[in-house]
Amino acid sequence: PLKKRMKTNRPFLLVPALLCTIPAAQGAVDDFTGYSGSLYGKSGGSSSGGISWTGSWADQGFASSPNVILSGMGNVNGFASSSPYVEYPLNNSQGGINILEATRGFTSQSSQSSIFFYGLVAVGNFNSANSYGGIDLYQGSTEKLLIGERYGQGFWGATAGSALGSAGQNSSVAIGNFQTTLIVGELNQQSDTFTFWVNPDFNQTLARNTPAFSLSLTGDATVDT
Repeated sequence: PLKKRMKTNRPFLLVPALLCTIPAAQGAVDDFTGYSGSLYGKSGGSSSGGISWTGSWADQGFASSPNVILSGMGNVNGFASSSPYVEYPLNNSQGGINILEATRGFTSQSSQSSIFFYGLVAVGNFNSANSYGGIDLYQGSTEKLLIGERYGQGFWGATAGSALGSAGQNSSVAIGNFQTTLIVGELNQQSDTFTFWVNPDFNQTLARNTPAFSLSLTGDATVDT
C-alpha cells in the first residue's frame, strides 16, 4: 500500500499520490477533488494503463484520520495545486497518539522497470527532534522505502526499509515551516536504485533536473501492492 505517515506534534499538509510507471505511459492520481471531512473511506482519484487504486483510503487504527481542507497549496516550479489538500492534525485533538498513517493500495507494478512518486507537501510547527514521516512504499506488509523526513534529521530525504538494506540519505533542503515543497522519487525495480528530487522545475523535463541523490538498494526493490 501507499502510506502517508507523520510523527510528532505538527500538521502535515499533502497533495499526493501521483504514481507513474516506465516504460508504459500509465499512472494513478488522487488529488482529493470532491472530498470533504475525513479522508477515511474516500475512494476518488483516477488511473490509466495498468496501474489503478485497489480500495479506499484507510487508516492504521490510531483513532484518527487526516482531514480534507477545501483550499489549494499554490505552485512550485510549474507543479500546482488548485484542489483540496489533506491536513494531519498531530496534536491529539482527534484522540490517539501523535502517529498517523493513511493507506491506499494500488495494483502490482513488479513488471515495470521504474515507478515515479510525486507529492506536494508542507510541514508546520516543525521540530526535527524525534520526528519522521512522509510517503511509505510497501510490498505487501513489508516496508520498502520512506520518502520524506528520516528520523530526527530535519531535511527532505529517504530511508530504505530493512528489506532493502536500511540505507538512507538526506538532500541539502531543510524542512521549513509551512514551506510548500515538491518531492519526486523514482524507484527503479530493475537496477534496485532510488533517485530523489526536491523542487524540480517542471517547466522542463525531469531528466534535465539534477537529482538530490540516488540510493543503491540491497535486495528486491519491487513494489507489488
